[in-house]
Amino acid sequence: MATSDDRRPPLKGTPDAGSRESGAPHPEPSTLRREARLARLALDPQREASLSDDLVRILAAFESLQEVDVSNLEPLHQPLHASLAEPLRHAAPTDPAAAGTSRRDSRLAAPDPTSAVDRARLLEGAPEPIDGHFGVPRTIEQ
Repeated sequence: MATSDDRRPPLKGTPDAGSRESGAPHPEPSTLRREARLARLALDPQREASLSDDLVRILAAFESLQEVDVSNLEPLHQPLHASLAEPLRHAAPTDPAAAGTSRRDSRLAAPDPTSAVDRARLLEGAPEPIDGHFGVPRTIEQ
């Protein structure tokens, strides 16, 4: 069980969890208790205080990301895992100028509503496929 002596230090570039001077949100204790109940966690008051401090530090870290200038960065888009995108690779010329598009735009073929992704290949990475579908743990008891 965590004590105040073995608390982790604040994340680099973030205020101490006890500091209310940051612009980061400070969730109400009732919010933490509600989230713990939804996650089916039983928290004693000491653990609740520790988690509250952790949450404040996490929120402060995300708040500090708002200050990062990303205006000159190109967005990263990867709608498919690389191994699944391989069959969709465009068979265009290797010279992007010849294709009339940038190299980035020519990586994937245009969508074809008549083609389908191989279900067996998709399920290769599934931990527990069930009858040709992705198996997921039950989250609601009946």
